[in-house]
Amino acid sequence: MTIREYLSDYLANRGLFADEAAKVIEAYKDRETSISSRMNDDIFTDYPPEFIKVLIVTIRGEAVDWIDKNKPKHWARGMFIDEPPTSLSKGK
Repeated sequence: MTIREYLSDYLANRGLFADEAAKVIEAYKDRETSISSRMNDDIFTDYPPEFIKVLIVTIRGEAVDWIDKNKPKHWARGMFIDEPPTSLSKGK
């Protein structure tokens, strides 16, 4: 599995559609230019597990930035932040 495929799956599994995930990945590549040429590398054989953890932290931030800029009411935003969910009940 390539880095691009892994990131796409990660984003999609947290609520982004494929086209949204692709836009987040493109924004990430633009910001993290060191990774842009490595997107087709095999994530599991070419890199240690710690690398995946760093990717996850950075792609989560990129996803929140993209959502805030492009779709600020996107329901999936909460899937990329470490805040406890707010109660849907009034008064809580």
